[in-house]
This record gives sequence, structure tokens and C-alpha cells, in this order.
Amino acid sequence: MSRVVQKELFEGDVATAANVNSTLTSWNSAAGAGDIGADNFREEGLDVRSFAVGSVKKPFAATDRFIGGALGGGSFSTTSAVFVNVVMAATTAQIGPFDLSQLNRRLVVHASLFGRMVTAGEVLEVELAQSSDNISYTSISWTLRALRARVGNTPLAQADIEQSFTIATRIAAINATTYIRLRARTSGGATGTINCVSLFGELYNK
Repeated sequence: MSRVVQKELFEGDVATAANVNSTLTSWNSAAGAGDIGADNFREEGLDVRSFAVGSVKKPFAATDRFIGGALGGGSFSTTSAVFVNVVMAATTAQIGPFDLSQLNRRLVVHASLFGRMVTAGEVLEVELAQSSDNISYTSISWTLRALRARVGNTPLAQADIEQSFTIATRIAAINATTYIRLRARTSGGATGTINCVSLFGELYNK
């Protein structure tokens, strides 16, 4: 689908022929390709301020959100030293696919979970990973969160530490299908557990 870019005139700006011609070119290119339709043309020009607060709800797909686990049961455990998928009640903590094929789109992802490391000195790490085919996943390195069961510094010299994690990030890509997963690992073979997982993604146009 074509995207029409209008060079708007704001207070204080100088009106130029170049901006007007740029808008005309954008419209002509889209119309020439036969791509003007309901998705990129507002017949009545309605916007948010035309409606009462709360009267318009954005629809979300079932694949936009994952929820799994509860305190006291349904946790995920791992002893792997490499990242593995977090699986809650036989379901992988995953959202998508999201269409990021338009360069102006951004995917905002929010994740929260409850983690526990049972062995002193060991670390439980969680991260988000992304894929374009739902097969091969790559780490989103800046989303890494870690929980270490401290060995010293009383009163933190415990072999059983619990902590909540939150991750909020923005992802820009060019893939028409983008999947997001929650993954976890432990640093040295000890058991780490994860519970109360919430994973949610929302698309925005820049």
C-alpha cells in the first residue's frame, strides 16, 4: 500500500513551491499505482478529537498478547546455559506476527515476569528475541535482564532470590512478519524459574 506524505504548512513556516510539489508528487505516485483506498484515505476527515473519550477502542488480535503462569503454580524452569524459549503450560511465550514492512512503523513491546534463582552465586537471565520466519530467532540484546543470587553482602547471602522483571522496548524493522519471544538461561546449570509472564506488542505509525 502506498503512503501519501503531505508537506503541511505550520504557523511560522515559509510556504514554498517545493513543498506543494512534493505533496502533489506523493499523491500522483500513489494514485498512479492504484493504491489509494480505505486504508490511506479519510473520506470524512474524522480524527480522535471528533469522538468522546473512551468511545473508540483499538482492536487487538489474540496474537498481540501472551499471558501465562500464576504465583503458586504453573512456573517455567530451566537449567540451560544457553537461551531457551520460556514455555508456560505447554505454550511458548510468544507474540506476533506483526507487519513491520512499512518503514514508518514501530513495534512497542512490554514484558513483565517473576523470576527465581535457587542457587547462590548463579544468575538467571531473560531477554526478548525476534524472528521473521518463526523458526530462527536472534537476541534483542538491549532487552537483557539478570537476577543473581548473591554469595556475600549479608543479608543478601541467600541461595534463593526472587525478583520481578520488566522490559519495555521499541523495535523497527522491514519484515512483513515479525515474531517476538521471551527466552531465559542460567549461568552455570542451576535451576532458574519464571512465572507470571505477560508479553504484549502494539504497532505504531511514526
